[in-house]
Amino acid sequence: MDNTNEFVAKFNENKKKQEKNQKQGKNHPEKQLPNQSH
Repeated sequence: MDNTNEFVAKFNENKKKQEKNQKQGKNHPEKQLPNQSH
């Protein structure tokens, strides 16, 4: 189960990074919504 704990820790880190990127990415909305790039 150690792998699960590592996975959760990495997942939480990535989630925080994504939140920071979204807050900083107001100048680039296409990076926030890649599915609506067309």
